[in-house]
Formats: sequence, C-alpha cells, structure tokens
Amino acid sequence: MGKRVYLKDIWPTRKEIDEVVNGSNDAAVRGEVRDRLHRVRPGTVPVSKSELYGWEDGSTYIQEPAVL
Repeated sequence: MGKRVYLKDIWPTRKEIDEVVNGSNDAAVRGEVRDRLHRVRPGTVPVSKSELYGWEDGSTYIQEPAVL
C-alpha cells in the first residue's frame, strides 16, 4: 500500500498483445484488435507535468471528492 504504480508497470508486452490477438478465431476481429492495440504506444499518451489531476467542472465521469 502506498506504492506508486506507473503505466510502464502494467503495460502489456508485445508477446502478451500478440497472444491475445492471435487467440481470436475470427480474422476480422483479430485485425480490429491488433489495430487498436498497436495504435497506442507507451510515451504517446499526453501527460501533465502536474502532480494534481486537472478537474473539469463539466465532467460527470470523475468528480472531485466532496468536502465534509
């Protein structure tokens, strides 16, 4: 508990991705999965330099905790 987790710690390896992609029996699904998985690469997701999350006031997905 209290240990930092980084995307690099949980990002699947190329072998793990290929196993999932090749495990599909449907060639069309396999191609779609492969395309989606290979589109996002480590280091391509924009990140903020801030240690605080940039709350969006209009967001209904994530809300800042209420102050009690």
